[in-house]
Amino acid sequence: EFSQISNCPMVNSSVFINGEYDVTTLNYMENISMIHGDLVIQKSHNIYNLKGLQNLDAINGSDLYLDRYALYITSNENLAFVDKVNWSKITSNNEVFLDYAERSNRVPCYRECDGCFGPGPQLCYNCLDYNSSNTCVSSCYDKSIEYSNNKTCLEQVPNTPQLDITPLSHNSLYLNWSLDDNQGGY
Repeated sequence: EFSQISNCPMVNSSVFINGEYDVTTLNYMENISMIHGDLVIQKSHNIYNLKGLQNLDAINGSDLYLDRYALYITSNENLAFVDKVNWSKITSNNEVFLDYAERSNRVPCYRECDGCFGPGPQLCYNCLDYNSSNTCVSSCYDKSIEYSNNKTCLEQVPNTPQLDITPLSHNSLYLNWSLDDNQGGY
């Protein structure tokens, strides 16, 4: 049951996903940053990417699958991006078993990604250039801002826009959308 772990940042045991055709996404795991046991994903034929695991920093492997593997992925006929993650950093160099089909029609990682869990700039394992609000980008919005050593854009949440709606007639409205200048916002 994903509902039992969906809000947990840490799982104190192993996670075993054998979804057959019932599991369609790993999104329920997006809050998990650490699994103390192992992670097994097998026979989950309707999962197409690893979206949901992008916040996973560590699989400790305190309870190894088959007494050998911290991560074991096999028999998932549609699962892509399995080979696009540097699992050795996440599993602390514990042994990993990856069984996946190489297909030429697979979507590649986004161009600003150094490895990825799925398509697009928000599912990168690491960013090649800059991280802007958990999105990999080639440059930051405001060039005058100094960036931290970890190549993260320093930004702020934009101001809330003001929306003015004025009725003009029975079937006509005047809409005015105003937004204050927000340097460095995204």
